[in-house]
Amino acid sequence: MPKPDCHLLLSIDDLASRSRELVDALLRVDLGARVQTDPAKGLVRVEGRFWKAEMLQTLHRLNFAIADVEEQMLRGGSAG
Repeated sequence: MPKPDCHLLLSIDDLASRSRELVDALLRVDLGARVQTDPAKGLVRVEGRFWKAEMLQTLHRLNFAIADVEEQMLRGGSAG
């Protein structure tokens, strides 16, 4: 079964000190993902082809404190 298109907005506590580590972890799940971080606000946008649960499990394993997860519309207008 192919991985779905997914677009998430994550709120991560203490992102500023671990921003590079987080991006590396996300890219290990989906090397082609588009990742935008805003360390000052603790926000991460990630868009790609991955299972949401797999992405969140990876971050939990690395002890990232995920404050909020929001699924967003994909840029093409289709739901994720």
